Amino acid sequence: MTDFKQLDCGSPNWSPDGQLIAFDYTVGSQRDIYTVSPDGGVPTRITTNSEYDAVPRWSGNGRWIYFRSLRSGDEQIWKIPRDGGDAIQVTKSEGFIAMESPDGKWLFYSKRNEPGLWKIPLTGGEEF
Repeated sequence: MTDFKQLDCGSPNWSPDGQLIAFDYTVGSQRDIYTVSPDGGVPTRITTNSEYDAVPRWSGNGRWIYFRSLRSGDEQIWKIPRDGGDAIQVTKSEGFIAMESPDGKWLFYSKRNEPGLWKIPLTGGEEF
């Protein structure tokens, strides 16, 4: 499908329409989110921030990609438009891996050092 000639590539996740696969990949010390067609080809780099970005997960409508990042100084969940652009911080009290609810109302996520499953309304509000 694609070959970066390195092994540090992971966390593949299909887009809801099946047209793209999002994944994370490290070049040097820079880990970013990329997308590629399932038919192969040249991957598109989606995140370009100098901080660690990993574990992409698609929104239900396919317009956003959620991911874990250190860009705020600690691990949080962020989202970015599917074609790249400005990322938006979603969680404020840590986030590790995220998944949007099927109805598009909630973002469920885990935290690295705290047991349990957390959620935040996608319209904004408090995490619980």
